[in-house]
Amino acid sequence: MKEGSKQESSSITTSDSYCITSDIPAGVFRTTIDGKIISVNKALLRLFGYSSPDEFNHKAVYKFHSDSGNRAEIIKKILTEGAISNYETKAKRKDGSTIWISLNVQALKDKDGNIKILEGVVEDVSKRKETEQALREERDRTKRYLDLAGVIMVAIDRSHRVTLINQKGCQILGYGEKDIIGKEWFDNYVPKVDRKKVKDVFNQLMDGKIEPVEYFENQILTKNNETRIIAWHNTVLRDSEGTITGTLSSGEDITEKKAAEEKLKESEEKYRSIAELAPDGITIINLNGIISSCNMALLRQVEKTSEEVVGKHFLDIFSSQPLDSARYSKIFNSLLRGRSFSPIEIPWVSKDGSLHYGEIQVSPMKKNGIVQGFQVISRDITVRKQAEEELRKLIEFEQLIANLSTSFINLSLEEIDQGIDYALKSVGEFANVDRSYVFLFSENGKNMTNTHEWCARGIKPQKERIKGVFTNRFPWFYEKISKAQVVSFYDVSKLGDEAFAEKKEWQKQSIKSILNVPMLIKNKVVGFVGFDSVKEKKEWEKNLVDLLQIVGETLANVLQRKEAENALRRSEEKFRLLIENMRHGLALYDWKKDEIVYYNKAVRAIFGVTHDSRVPLRLLDSATIDEREELKRTLETAIELRRNGYSDIIDFDFRTALPNGEKRWIKTRAYPVENMNEVPSQSYMIFEDITERKTAEIKLKESQEKYSELFQRSNDAIFIHDSDGIILDVNQKALELFGYSRNEMLSLRIADLHPRKSHQDSRKAFHEVTTQGFHNFEIAFLKKNGSEFPAEVSSSLFEIGGRRIIQGIVRDVTERKKIEQQLVRSAKLASLGVLAGGIAHQINNPLGTMLFASSALKNLLEKHDELDEQTREKSLAYLDALEGQIERSRDVVAGLLAFAQTKRSEIQSFDVNLVVHKALDFLVDQMHPEGIELEVLLDPYLPNAWADPVALEEVIINVAQNSFEAMKDSGKLTVVGKSTASGTIRIVLSDTGPGIPEDIREEIFEPLYTTKYSERGSGLGLSISAMLLERFGGRIWLEDTDEKGATFVIEIPSEDGQIRLKERDG
Repeated sequence: MKEGSKQESSSITTSDSYCITSDIPAGVFRTTIDGKIISVNKALLRLFGYSSPDEFNHKAVYKFHSDSGNRAEIIKKILTEGAISNYETKAKRKDGSTIWISLNVQALKDKDGNIKILEGVVEDVSKRKETEQALREERDRTKRYLDLAGVIMVAIDRSHRVTLINQKGCQILGYGEKDIIGKEWFDNYVPKVDRKKVKDVFNQLMDGKIEPVEYFENQILTKNNETRIIAWHNTVLRDSEGTITGTLSSGEDITEKKAAEEKLKESEEKYRSIAELAPDGITIINLNGIISSCNMALLRQVEKTSEEVVGKHFLDIFSSQPLDSARYSKIFNSLLRGRSFSPIEIPWVSKDGSLHYGEIQVSPMKKNGIVQGFQVISRDITVRKQAEEELRKLIEFEQLIANLSTSFINLSLEEIDQGIDYALKSVGEFANVDRSYVFLFSENGKNMTNTHEWCARGIKPQKERIKGVFTNRFPWFYEKISKAQVVSFYDVSKLGDEAFAEKKEWQKQSIKSILNVPMLIKNKVVGFVGFDSVKEKKEWEKNLVDLLQIVGETLANVLQRKEAENALRRSEEKFRLLIENMRHGLALYDWKKDEIVYYNKAVRAIFGVTHDSRVPLRLLDSATIDEREELKRTLETAIELRRNGYSDIIDFDFRTALPNGEKRWIKTRAYPVENMNEVPSQSYMIFEDITERKTAEIKLKESQEKYSELFQRSNDAIFIHDSDGIILDVNQKALELFGYSRNEMLSLRIADLHPRKSHQDSRKAFHEVTTQGFHNFEIAFLKKNGSEFPAEVSSSLFEIGGRRIIQGIVRDVTERKKIEQQLVRSAKLASLGVLAGGIAHQINNPLGTMLFASSALKNLLEKHDELDEQTREKSLAYLDALEGQIERSRDVVAGLLAFAQTKRSEIQSFDVNLVVHKALDFLVDQMHPEGIELEVLLDPYLPNAWADPVALEEVIINVAQNSFEAMKDSGKLTVVGKSTASGTIRIVLSDTGPGIPEDIREEIFEPLYTTKYSERGSGLGLSISAMLLERFGGRIWLEDTDEKGATFVIEIPSEDGQIRLKERDG
């Protein structure tokens, strides 16, 4: 019975969590026991190539199995064991392609123990399978290399079993590879007489009790029971922690060699004959180390003639290091004392400077039991050593790649940086470089930072020095890397002038050779990984380039995962903090259980609970006794609506009783949680304590009839709010003025109706009304559509039931402000006009006299022959400048007189497009603006204007002339004509000049203000333009844009707009 209950609970928990797992990256599904799919999450849809659950649901699982036998095996295992874990199989996608997946499936049972539902998680393991296949191919390639070797290659693990053998080994033993792999080596292939001794030595080696012996000889037993003598060269294999896991041995069949050595001892004459024919070098030396004879093989090995060898000391031929003398002396002395030595390896340098390796075996030559000299048999094993070294490097390379590919799989986010550092250390040591590192580019590619670095002993780190470096400092390098090219140099000092900055920086770091490989994420270069060789120049072999590219791909994937996980964490933390600190209570409610399964701090405060949010709350239990039945009916109705597919928001209010007996009114709003194709069983609920509002509403209702009609019919907006700024009531005018519905307005605070810049003024006004009881002030308000407007507010304070309430009467003074500004401007312009009319005559007469005098002086200078040419030209230039300033002064006077004229505009209906083209044609003919592009985009269907065409033409010329002068000899002026919904026509002139600075935008329409002090400018063009437009109801303003240059908007009435206005007013 207990077991059944446990299973039922498990089923419910899985169902409840399903909505939570719908967005996780792994695929999640549910099926019936007969394979019918019930539901899947988004990740599974993407995995199998479907776009909608409707395409996927209600299909049979077997349609997605690549092998029907696999499905039968899966079902059988689930029925017997209740679940499967990490089961890997092939599956078919929608497009017919196959992928490898890993399945984890659990059977969900009812209380009677019957399986009802299968629930599982699917992960795409295709990339890992591809990696495993690549490793198998690499292993097969390695085996082919081993098969080419002319010696036996065999690997034996700790349990004496053969894990690797090459073709040569199979030939000597007489067995096939399958007959040898996995077999016990010593029991099957070592003669019985030697078996126990050899096995004991091997076991001691595995246990670390003896040191490895590099060379030894022993017999092996072939398939036809023949014994062969093998000369073994051994190395131990260790795992990543340094523990010995087995041996890798290369062996040479020396059976015939041994037989030859025995025969050589029978007869010196026979020995000499065989020696000359032997492939190995044979040297006879006396007790003083002097070579008395040698065979041809020895001469070929050392690349010398007989005269260069015979009579020379042995060390002169075979020694390549100072320590060799002491080493050989020790060997020869030991041989004199009757000891024997295993073959030893020696290096020597050939004539061409290349390094060779030889293997020599020294044995004493006796006569009558007395050592007369020594016989040295030498063999050139350079090829074998190279093969062994290549094999060692290949195995080490494959192991390194495998370790890198898997080392990051189980690392946590906090461990990734440490993992990258370890990877750089591993590849740096393998490649035998001095520094390995990772650089990452900023998002815009303008900066790069050395984020990770490994340095060999004695190499100075650079990471802390290279942070946020501008990539444009190294243009040659950045261009290559950003194009995903490999940067490789054997000798940095030989870089050309095109890489001058790079060469200087790399030499500053003492770099001799460098290799850099780009890192790409989604085909975008995000950085690079590199090797530096500081101590010596280094050739970058292909395997090192391949290694670095693999490392770059691996690290790029790791960094992409790190960034994704960081972003997810930041998002989750931000969301959690936002939810926890919301002013309103937020909770997750389970309709089936009547439980609040999650709730934030505000919910705890509203319901007066102090325990942890993980302890569920019952909504019904929180209601007061007299309202519990009503709340129950509300919840039952909501549940029924949910079952019938109703998924809209549900609102309801109820009263709750706190643990201390206090009763509160709670406003509740429920939002359904979407759950794929199932009826939502959970909702997000927002709780708000509206006790104070309810109380205030009751109090207000008592006196509402007294002023209700006045309140609603007022032409001014009226607000009723408490001391916390919570809006309790508003009249219809307030809703119309601000654009909110009544419910929207009652959910706001007074502060929400002010722009941020007015919050301090609002707090100051609140202080005044609460201390004095009333306060009148002006302040800016904010409408629902985001527009601001000025208002005059009259606030007063009163109390209802001991609670302080504030009434505010708000009057929109936008129009009044505009009229006041126009009056001030008109008065200012009128004063300027009167002043201009009074002084224009007094100024123009002297200016005329000055202009006449200047012209007379110029005529006189031209006729005077006594002045030198330079003085005459300089004097004429001064007079030209004087005349230019006189003309400018006369323009200012003419402009001032324009303000004095009271001529009425000739308002008429006309085609705007014709006037615009006429003004622009005139201006182009006058100014000849070469290098400036003029683009005119006028709506051919513009309605006729109702304005003064002459005044409009003058305004367009003024504004366009300013644009041409601002752009000088290059740029573009765009003129656009369009109509508006409000019945006006707008002409927009936009140039690509330097624009108008923010600090003077408010002054450019003021009379006599100009930025062209050194040029011919009166400072009256824009102010006169504004005045001309105002005479017939038009206007001009400077538009705020993000584009370069200045944009002026000219707005004039249209004939259609005037007709609609008259019809509305009439």
